[in-house]
Amino acid sequence: FAGDLTGTRQMRREYEGAVPPAERFPGADHYWAGLEAIAANRWDTAATELRAGFSIARCAPCGRYYYAYSLDRAGQLDSALVAWEAALQTTALNGEPEEQRMRPFALLRVGELAADKGDKQKALAHLQRFTALWKDADGPLQPMVQRAKKRIADLTAESGGPKN
Repeated sequence: FAGDLTGTRQMRREYEGAVPPAERFPGADHYWAGLEAIAANRWDTAATELRAGFSIARCAPCGRYYYAYSLDRAGQLDSALVAWEAALQTTALNGEPEEQRMRPFALLRVGELAADKGDKQKALAHLQRFTALWKDADGPLQPMVQRAKKRIADLTAESGGPKN
């Protein structure tokens, strides 16, 4: 979505054309407004709209990852950490695409943010989960895996080795 406002608006039009208003999930307008704000790099607006969307929908997984991403990009790192962790605690419905796309990134960001806050145990746990999940990731994704592995090595060296 980020950087592709035209594509995001096209997806919204397709959704609205296929799903009658009475059958759309509560909060859909806020959800789509949040996705459009992400596409336009308006991070604070995206976070506000997405939070309104999942609050109205009373849907635990709906928009949680994108909400955390928006907070992260807005530089609200403490709030982003809490939001990423909340997203990871939700259970997606039927392999929801948001979860498929964002869960690995959430593991990476929780690990990085926790490390920045000095919580080595949480950082290592999340970074290790991320690297295990993406050990066979496609080439373009490998820089993130290598970044996580370096962070794990740095954290392990700081603490004198892995804790058992």
